Amino acid sequence: MANYFIRPDGNDSNTGLGPTAGQAWLTLSKALGATGIKSGDVLYVSPGKHTASFSTSITPNPTVTTRIVGDSNSTFFTDIAPGEVRFNHYTVNDNTAGLTGGMVYIANDYLSFENIVFAGYGNANNTYLIYNQSGWKNITFYRCKFYQSSRSLNVRSTLTWDGFASNALMNLTVDSCVFYGTSINIVTPVATSNILDNTNIVNNIFINPLSTGQAITITSSGSTGFVIGQKIANNHFIACSIAISISTNPLTTSTLDTTFCYKIINNLFTLCGTNISAVGGNRSYTFIELQNRYVGGARTG
Repeated sequence: MANYFIRPDGNDSNTGLGPTAGQAWLTLSKALGATGIKSGDVLYVSPGKHTASFSTSITPNPTVTTRIVGDSNSTFFTDIAPGEVRFNHYTVNDNTAGLTGGMVYIANDYLSFENIVFAGYGNANNTYLIYNQSGWKNITFYRCKFYQSSRSLNVRSTLTWDGFASNALMNLTVDSCVFYGTSINIVTPVATSNILDNTNIVNNIFINPLSTGQAITITSSGSTGFVIGQKIANNHFIACSIAISISTNPLTTSTLDTTFCYKIINNLFTLCGTNISAVGGNRSYTFIELQNRYVGGARTG
């Protein structure tokens, strides 16, 4: 396990093992590619804008937490002024069209993104900002910001989680992040019986999602069982058309099972059109609510 570094004036021919311009790498595609960091390593990213339009391809696939950390205080990059660490999807500035295609495609397990600002632009070329389309597991976003400036409807969501094999555990963690004009969309795996997942969406702020108007959307499918038990807690939802949308009922009986249902706990909903929307035959038994608070909006839809 080693520490690696990336900065806007680095070079991909460097070793990446030091924070100076003569040591650090330049591009995220190099650092998170087949010849970049390895399982268990830490990549420190300098303050500044780093172009992001790539798929992760760490080889071999990580088996333990592998961290990508924004060094906004310049603890390591002492010759760079402290500031925002931004993964940038713009071509010129924050108000022009983004690069073609998505921003970051997740294609590894056990990645942890920390203290990063993800800045994307919603044009027709940019359907997803961060897309996990093949069921990669154990991904964490901690103290990150997700920003989408365009009001185009072509950005379907910011974090999109899909493509999981049957009976797989997602184990997604989104903790202490800010979503401005952005959202989360999860398609949970099917299962042969109910399985308890360890996905936690906690301590976040969601402000005015621009695309679908839904801050968090969770869709379940299947008939014999579900990967269920995702926790949505301690979040603040502001000016969302729908704050939380659960579009398929995860239970096959009319009995509330507090183990195998969504946990929606201690959230604050402010001026949302609909706070919690649950669609399905047994929607009254889809989730449990504890200690949520509401300032305007309908409690359930």
